[in-house]
Amino acid sequence: MTIEFRCNVCDKTLRVADEYQGRKVKCPGCANVQVVEGMAPATPPLAVPNSSPSSAPLSPAFDNPYSSPQSPAFQENRSTQIQNNVPAIGEIFDYAFKVWKENLLMMIVAVLIVFGISIGMSIVSQIAQAIGQAMAQQLDNQLILLAAIGVSTIVTQVVQIFIGIGTTKFFLQILRGGQAELGLIFQGADRLLPIIGFSFLVGLAFLALIIPGIILMVLCWPAYYLIIDRKTPVMESFGLAREITKGNIGNTVLLFAMGMGITLIGLLALCVGIFAAQPLVVALWGTGYLMMSGQLRPQGLQETTYMPA
Repeated sequence: MTIEFRCNVCDKTLRVADEYQGRKVKCPGCANVQVVEGMAPATPPLAVPNSSPSSAPLSPAFDNPYSSPQSPAFQENRSTQIQNNVPAIGEIFDYAFKVWKENLLMMIVAVLIVFGISIGMSIVSQIAQAIGQAMAQQLDNQLILLAAIGVSTIVTQVVQIFIGIGTTKFFLQILRGGQAELGLIFQGADRLLPIIGFSFLVGLAFLALIIPGIILMVLCWPAYYLIIDRKTPVMESFGLAREITKGNIGNTVLLFAMGMGITLIGLLALCVGIFAAQPLVVALWGTGYLMMSGQLRPQGLQETTYMPA
């Protein structure tokens, strides 16, 4: 027998076995934790503006006898209101490290895929430029070479942005307790144009004023995640990101320092260690974003069970 009820934050319909009555469970849609109180069936959920109707995939760490095959689609979390939170840096590291250990193999595979694509694009770019140079010499027109360099550079950058978006989705899904789906790496098309616009604005800031550009990134780095994770408009993302980083400047600096240290350790391990170190660095920043924006509270994850409708 099952208990059917609604999440009291996003109104998502959930079902759990009757043995969970009186216990805490976590909504897979918005990460809200609540107590299963009754056995009355829930009424149809209300529509929530700007939210994703799909349920999140189950984490292997939780036993769910009612689970069913899940789609590899990225599970957005736009129904939970962003709230500024100032976690301890130890909480960020502990949670990121825990998730990293549990999913290390899949994370390394993801990094290897990204690395392989980067190497492949570099080779293609060099071939294109070599062809352009040969044609320029043959036709005595240096514009052909410049065009080849320009086009190959732009294509390479766009592909890297595309893969970066997908990689961010991959890690956020794992950090939320979802299933590691390598296919997410190639699902960056929906956020490609906004992130290109974001990258262009940040690039202009650095080119015009290097120091203010650095300050902008320290204050507004969550904007990148907000655009991908919650489809926040580019200009709006900067303001919302600033709200998230209030009181978290120290955490941001420590995350940067920890990331540099972990990367250095990976490089010292005959450079091979970078394939294990890089996922931990990405997990740290993703965890920082989720905790500072109030979307992830690790103390609740230890006593909850994913039970989607």
